[in-house]
Amino acid sequence: LTTNLAEAINSVLKKTRNLPISFIVLATYTRCNAFFTQRGKQITAMISVGHIYSENATNTIRFRVEEMVNPREIRPAGKFIVRLDERWCDYGKFQKIHLPCSHVLATCKHAHHDFNIYINPYYRLDVITTKRNEKGRLKSSKIRTEMDIRERSHPRNCSYCQTPGHTRNHCPHNPDMRGSTSHH
Repeated sequence: LTTNLAEAINSVLKKTRNLPISFIVLATYTRCNAFFTQRGKQITAMISVGHIYSENATNTIRFRVEEMVNPREIRPAGKFIVRLDERWCDYGKFQKIHLPCSHVLATCKHAHHDFNIYINPYYRLDVITTKRNEKGRLKSSKIRTEMDIRERSHPRNCSYCQTPGHTRNHCPHNPDMRGSTSHH
């Protein structure tokens, strides 16, 4: 099992190392396309059989349900507060992975609620099949820190007339923008 993304990619492309770059790109494209096509067929088959949630979500919930009814299981001491209406549990796992933890399942059983309503729609197979990336520039996945935030000592100036208070698109001195009256 590889833990590093680079190691995972290396293991997939191990056979193509000594080949030309164009062939490696083609092989990568072909393998990715085959993977996504295969995964799409699996999801379509799971939906046609009647599955509602992804395999991962189903296995997680199934394990937790079995864990609840195991009488030999030793639970950690302590009480956890569960607020079903706020989708919140002291344990914290419910909020993080958006799947019911064992405390939520126990609360649902006690209150005669169906625990399926507390599973995030993200795990539904019909949502997975419609998931597509938006067009345009990709959103940055970088986590911004204090180093990335800079304070402005002065307001930005218009790039056309160099005066503060407006941008080039709304500059009263810009002849290209005088005729447009659209405001956001």
